[in-house]
Amino acid sequence: MRSLAVTLLVLGLLAGTATAFTVTEHFKLERSPITGPHFTKLFSPTCSCEHQTAHLAFRLRKPDRIDAVVVDAEAKPVRTLVSDESHRRGSVKLEWDGRDASGDVVPDGVYRLRVRLAKERRTILMPTPIFVDATRPKVRLADAAPIVFSPDGDGRKDTVALTYNASEGGRPFMIENGTVAGEGGFSHRGRAVVEWDGTLRGQPLPAGRYELRIRFRDRAGNFSAQSKPVEVEIAYVQVSPALVLARRGGNLRFHVVSDAAGLSWRLMKRERTVLAGTAQPGVVEAALPRRLLPGRYKLRVTVNGHSDAVLVRILRGRA
Repeated sequence: MRSLAVTLLVLGLLAGTATAFTVTEHFKLERSPITGPHFTKLFSPTCSCEHQTAHLAFRLRKPDRIDAVVVDAEAKPVRTLVSDESHRRGSVKLEWDGRDASGDVVPDGVYRLRVRLAKERRTILMPTPIFVDATRPKVRLADAAPIVFSPDGDGRKDTVALTYNASEGGRPFMIENGTVAGEGGFSHRGRAVVEWDGTLRGQPLPAGRYELRIRFRDRAGNFSAQSKPVEVEIAYVQVSPALVLARRGGNLRFHVVSDAAGLSWRLMKRERTVLAGTAQPGVVEAALPRRLLPGRYKLRVTVNGHSDAVLVRILRGRA
């Protein structure tokens, strides 16, 4: 009899285990009443940008009344988005501004959406994480080279390279006099380089000195403060001295600073060319004909479409 009782007990346990296994497997195979989650994965509640709000969308397989609550990494409720709200079968769209029930910005970290389905009598913790990052990045402008450059498209010193250090991954923006002068590609945390082509709002800037700063935007949309400035110079061609003295029959001598391979020059009297030539940057000399009349002339030097001009005075007498 004892042996029979033990046998019946074992058979009962096995039957119960089989039933439990069958029920468990049934729930594993049962389709979730929620499908197609599409969440903003990273955002900043304080960035004043398009990433300021998290969009949380999913689909219901059947009509139901739902509670939707944002919970933190420890599954503690942070903010109730909807409570006992009826929804038809299909799309459900919610938004979260990154604030708790008191209206305060939540700490940086990982959050999830927990949905309670009244008719289904089920609570589902959505697996998709939502990252909140409201911390501003930091950036430091380390170097600029070359300090003097000529964005004239000849392949020689057409851009200035700005080396910076960022506290996290993101995108650099070059600021000139409060205006965005250029935008770099995504870079990771640490040291990186961005180049500026000497344009502002897509237009090339004239020769002169410019003060550049870097502002950095992280992946959540937070902007850093502007870096300390660095001064660079756009210089296409420079001619010196400002007044060139020469005698007819003598030599016209002047100096040209440019990174171009060659240049052209014209000596003009009332905008009429009386002498012209080509040369390389550096010291340029040309013989003046004896027939030139004494007086004031203009010397214009042109390099890749950019020019500089100085005054020339032809003195009486012959060299």
